[in-house]
Amino acid sequence: MAVVPRRWARTPAARRQRPVSRPPPLGADRAATVPGAWGSTSGSVAWFGVRVSEALNLTEARIELETDGSPRCRQARDVLAEEVALRAQRVWPGAGAGGSVIRLRDAGTAVRGGARWSGGEAQSFRAAEFAARPEGFRVARDGDSLTVTGNDARGVLYGVGWLLRHLEVRRNEVVLPNALLAAGPVCTAPHYPLRGHQIGYRPKTNSYVGWTVAEWERYIRELAIFGANAVEVIPPVSDDEADSDHFPLPQIDMLREVSAIADRYDVDLWIWFPALETDYGDAATVQRALADWRAVFDAMPRIDAVFIPGGDPGSTPAHLLLALAERQKASLREVHPEAQVWIAPQGFHGADEEHFFAALEDGLDWLDGVIFGPWIHLTAEAFRARVPDRYPIRLYPDITHCWSCQYPVPDWDPALAACQGREPINPRPADQAHIFALTAPHSIGALTYCEGNNDDLNKMLWSALLWDPDADVAAVLRQYGRAFVHPDFADGVAAAIVGLEQNWRGPLLANGAVTTTLLRMQALERAAPPRVLKGWRFQQLLYRAYSDAYIRARLLAETAADSRALGELRRAPDIGAREACRRALAIVDGAAADARQGELRGRLYALAEALFQSIHVQLSVPRYGAQAVRRGASLDGLEYPLGDRLWLHERCAEIALLATEQERLDAIERVLRRTDPGPGGRYDNLGDFAQQPHLVPGAGFAGDPSFLDSALRGFSISYPAEPIPYAWLSQAESIGHGPLLLRYEGLDPAAGWRVVVVYGGERRWGGSHPRVRMDAVGGDGDAHEVHGWIDKPHPRGPLSFDLPSAAAAGGTVTLKVYHEESGGPGRGAQISEIRLQRADRDRLEAPPRERRA
Repeated sequence: MAVVPRRWARTPAARRQRPVSRPPPLGADRAATVPGAWGSTSGSVAWFGVRVSEALNLTEARIELETDGSPRCRQARDVLAEEVALRAQRVWPGAGAGGSVIRLRDAGTAVRGGARWSGGEAQSFRAAEFAARPEGFRVARDGDSLTVTGNDARGVLYGVGWLLRHLEVRRNEVVLPNALLAAGPVCTAPHYPLRGHQIGYRPKTNSYVGWTVAEWERYIRELAIFGANAVEVIPPVSDDEADSDHFPLPQIDMLREVSAIADRYDVDLWIWFPALETDYGDAATVQRALADWRAVFDAMPRIDAVFIPGGDPGSTPAHLLLALAERQKASLREVHPEAQVWIAPQGFHGADEEHFFAALEDGLDWLDGVIFGPWIHLTAEAFRARVPDRYPIRLYPDITHCWSCQYPVPDWDPALAACQGREPINPRPADQAHIFALTAPHSIGALTYCEGNNDDLNKMLWSALLWDPDADVAAVLRQYGRAFVHPDFADGVAAAIVGLEQNWRGPLLANGAVTTTLLRMQALERAAPPRVLKGWRFQQLLYRAYSDAYIRARLLAETAADSRALGELRRAPDIGAREACRRALAIVDGAAADARQGELRGRLYALAEALFQSIHVQLSVPRYGAQAVRRGASLDGLEYPLGDRLWLHERCAEIALLATEQERLDAIERVLRRTDPGPGGRYDNLGDFAQQPHLVPGAGFAGDPSFLDSALRGFSISYPAEPIPYAWLSQAESIGHGPLLLRYEGLDPAAGWRVVVVYGGERRWGGSHPRVRMDAVGGDGDAHEVHGWIDKPHPRGPLSFDLPSAAAAGGTVTLKVYHEESGGPGRGAQISEIRLQRADRDRLEAPPRERRA
């Protein structure tokens, strides 16, 4: 069993062996190399679409087990034979036939129970060292034959996975490029002992909810091909609905099947088990929880570990959660004697957080390890420093969400966030490699947080990096394309994945890479054979490329329409207020209607249907029964307003009801000057990186990917859309315990100043709005209250406060916005727009121009 025991807790010296640094970008020269399994030692190669004369021809090969082999070695043999047969559309000859031979052998030399391999060394070892490493394997060529030798049965499976990632399998052709083994055998073993992914079968997880037993087995197999040795399931009772029309089996029955699949492949089976009762101080509640959990333990043929989160969901005090976990561990061991219990202090705050760390210091003999995940407002390095070395740490990185999450997409455009939601198809190779580099050295590995197969590429990349932290990311992308799409498309798929990540960089209006990526994917689409077109991974990449392009086209059109509409409103003194409003609304409505036409939108609907048919992805609530728009149903978000259209409709409706033309013209003037801070004033649109000159940003994603000490672009997006200015969909926000900072210089000390602020609309976990407070710190360092603790208004709108004169006396002011600390995700200090304007603005401004009735 590869679930990590306490002896694998890394010592401080071991943790220092590997420097933490950001890998170079994918465009840099990080060559794919031999002989390391992931391309990390020496010698540069590039082999894609090789000629048969340059490769070992295995089209007529047969597979042999050197001995009868264990059931798990026979499983590895079946994986290789079935995967090649599926791709080549031919069955390899049986034993005794002539031709090339692929021998599979379990050497049985792995040493289990020894000291943990601290890692940091290259993927080359003395023979005695390598042979002892669990899960390691060796691939050697002897003439026209290959031998895959595993240090144990798992090593045989991972050796088969290496072959399947590197074989070029076409219809009636199977070849292995000569260059792969030209320098000698490949010898490799994993750097980290834990490499896994969460695969919850529940209504919330888009696509997984409809998978059959066969589909689950295929996915677990594919995860193993890329080196995963663990999966994590979710029990029938969680923070979700009790049932789904998509379920092919009841949850407990599917859990039993998945547990059995994991056992056949010898993949560790974890179960994420939240504590959801309201009072675990009540004895009857505890007894009920023990019985409920025990029913799940009894139903599953294999459980290696139970993960109990402190929050997200749940809000049990730390002392009660620890007491419950100890009793659950005793119950678990009665059914699964070697199973472990791990805890994550997610959501612990204040006294609960301190109680948890104090309990670890005192010693919890029953606790096997600690988990670092979302809602823990520490860096991985700081978390490791607080957890005693005797407890190993597992990472639980959120690789599935794009905003309102642990590792949000940096600089994500509000149009993409609004239209695609929190869980779109999200290959993020550069971001994930960076997150891995900063966090993994402080752990014994990771079992990632996932909500569906939208993050499929991210899973495979984490598995590859956990095997070899020096793996060439670009080479892993090519392996992904070769193994899961087609060998002739390996380069194209890798380039498309990089392009899709670039689509999400910076302002969408100016991002011409979106068009480049679409053209690249369309070229692949035209060249693709039916096998590729029917593959769900290729369909996902196509859908994302078309989606990004469609959203950008809409944003360009609606942004231009907003500008033209404001131009018509400026003509109101000449053409009349009501006519100006009519013309403005006709412009924005026409642009929205025109954007819903065209080939891009039609292709998206066709691809959404294809994905539902191929892998049960639910990209729409009404069409495919998705749980919510934010839960991956991006087809329903495609038409989200990307401008001020709804807000202009509401303002114009109000204007039409005013009694006099002068009142109507004055109201239009207020619409036109909504963001104007007046003479000498300052304005920031804090959701737009081009309009936030006074924001103090912090380190940002490069040094702080969780944004614990940096300002983050967040979103307050509701479905259906609210009639608010487009600028209010996004905001700058702080996470954790620090304030949001804005710094102003060159203010006139003799003037009075007023702060006009629009707070973002994030709600506290559970539905209420967190309270906020604002202080002003002058150049002398003294703090002055702008306003005390207040509830953020809902619906949101501008609030006005006088700036204390003493704060601006030196001409420099730093505004600090705090949110009420209450645990949970840590968000609350959020500002969409802010104006600092002179209190005597009305007197300074020129008198309004003469208007005609």
